[in-house]
Amino acid sequence: MINHMPVRAGVLLLLSLLPSAAQQSAIVNLKIIHNGRPRPVPDHINLSFDDHSLEIPVQKGKFEVPPEFVAAPRVTFETDVEGSHIRLSDIAGADFTDEDWTVRLAERANDDYYAWRGPKTARIPSTCMLYLESIHEEPGRVYFEEHCRSKKESAGKSGTEQQVKPAAPKVVRASVPFYPSLARQTGIQGAVTLRVSTDGQRVSAVDAGNGPPLLVNAAKENVKTWQFEPHPPRSFEVKFRYRLLDSKCDSECKCGSEEKPSVVLQLPANVEVSAESLMLCDPAVEIRHKN
Repeated sequence: MINHMPVRAGVLLLLSLLPSAAQQSAIVNLKIIHNGRPRPVPDHINLSFDDHSLEIPVQKGKFEVPPEFVAAPRVTFETDVEGSHIRLSDIAGADFTDEDWTVRLAERANDDYYAWRGPKTARIPSTCMLYLESIHEEPGRVYFEEHCRSKKESAGKSGTEQQVKPAAPKVVRASVPFYPSLARQTGIQGAVTLRVSTDGQRVSAVDAGNGPPLLVNAAKENVKTWQFEPHPPRSFEVKFRYRLLDSKCDSECKCGSEEKPSVVLQLPANVEVSAESLMLCDPAVEIRHKN
C-alpha cells in the first residue's frame, strides 16, 4: 500500500488540474441556409448574457465560445445575415457544445427547406430555425424563435436600436434675408452652409461651414435674428442658397429679369434668396447693338 501512495496522489493531482466540462470553451461550426440555399457565413457574431457581451470572429465557418458563455444559463446570439439582423435570445449556454449549428431562414413556409412547425399566425420572414447537431447526440435538436429577424442595423449599432436624430426646433420669428448689394454688383452667388447652436430659445452660436464670405456674413446676420419655440438646446445645419437672375437691358437702359426676385423660407433647414443682377448700361452701346 505504501508503494502505491505516490502514484495515487499523482493521479489525484493530475485530475484536479484538468478543467471541468463546464469550464471549457466550445468550437461551433456555423452554416447559413436561406430559402434552401447555402449563404456566406458572417465574419463575426455577438454573444451576451447579464452584463457580459463579446464580439467573436468567425474564421473558416467556425467560432470559439469562451467558457463563461458555455456555463451561462441563457445567452443571446446576434449576427447580420442577408441584409437582416438575427437575434436569438434564449439559447442555453450548453447548446454551444453542439458542434454544428445551421441557421435556416426563409421568406415563406416550404417543406423542402423550412418545415415550420410553429404557430400558423407566425410571419415566416421574421422567424429563425436553428438546427443543433452533435456527433455525441442523435438526433439533432431544432430551435425556433419568432421575431428574431429585423432590418440590418447600421454600422456600429449591432443589436441595439439606432439613435434617433432630434428634430430641429421650430422657428417662430425671423427677419427676411436680403441679397448683399456688393455681391449683386460683383456677380457673386452660391450656397452657404451654417452650423447653428441654440440655448433653447435663441441662437447661441453660428459656425460657417462653407460659401463665399460676402454671402456667409449675410446668412449669419439673418440667422442671429431667429427665435424658436422653447426646446432642449441643440445644434443643426441650415443651408442658404443665393441666386442671381439673368437681367437684360433695353435701348433706354431699363434693365430687368423675366423671373421675379423671391425669398423662400423653409425654416430652419433651407433658405433661398434670388435677386436681379445689377447691370451697367450705356445707351449708345445698346443702340449700336440693336442696329
